[in-house]
Amino acid sequence: MIKEIGRKEFIRHLSLDSDLEQFVGKELEWFSNVAGSILGTIALEGREGGRKYIILGVDPTGRFQVLSVMCDFYNHRAARIDFLRAMAVADEDEEDVCLSRE
Repeated sequence: MIKEIGRKEFIRHLSLDSDLEQFVGKELEWFSNVAGSILGTIALEGREGGRKYIILGVDPTGRFQVLSVMCDFYNHRAARIDFLRAMAVADEDEEDVCLSRE
């Protein structure tokens, strides 16, 4: 299950002292799975106002790593739909990994 979260919660999950904007661009929306182990943001891309997204997941050491980056969306709705599908897949994949460890 994926839920929309605020920017402060997104940054809190990452435990960052700095801003992701320098790497991602101006963030517009932030999301997380229920466990907070998969995070994602949709951001502006370049001066043309396109959209991109990044999805992060926790690795075995507990640090966030990039799972997916997609660029060149020129329609926010299309970026959001693709992003939410990718987040759902990442969440399902994580659940599968957790079940296989048990």
